[in-house]
Amino acid sequence: MALMPTSKQSLIPRDGLIAVALALLALSVYLTTSALRFHSIDEIASFSVTRSFVARGEFDGNVIFWTRAPLGRGSIVAQGSDGETYVVKDVAPSLLAAPFVMVGRVMGASSVRSALIPTPLVTALTVGLLYLISRVWGASQATGMLAALAFAFGSMAWP
Repeated sequence: MALMPTSKQSLIPRDGLIAVALALLALSVYLTTSALRFHSIDEIASFSVTRSFVARGEFDGNVIFWTRAPLGRGSIVAQGSDGETYVVKDVAPSLLAAPFVMVGRVMGASSVRSALIPTPLVTALTVGLLYLISRVWGASQATGMLAALAFAFGSMAWP
């Protein structure tokens, strides 16, 4: 049994509309049910880098330097050769959140909530993409929608 199909199916215009509708449905449920607050120290670490980048154009995590002693060396932050404290997590989520924080600042919205918007947004886009991929692989529209909805609401993808 091959993991990839041997022939691809063409998408019809309606598939794009269904993918957008599924993504918007998922996004609306995610934003309705999400508290948009921190759940882990990793989110705080990423946010500290985002705030540092937006405020000063730097990538340090000095604001959470205190985590080094109680959590152990290198678990969240590490001392840089320049004396600054840096987060040892991936910088991509921090960079992705930066434009949202900038817009949030202009609108007077919470920086924390603004920084946490990309997670449900990316997950909702994944729902639509999953539908399109299933259609290209030859699944019926109903099967593609069920797969996308199962991912959206029946898995740990739900932010």
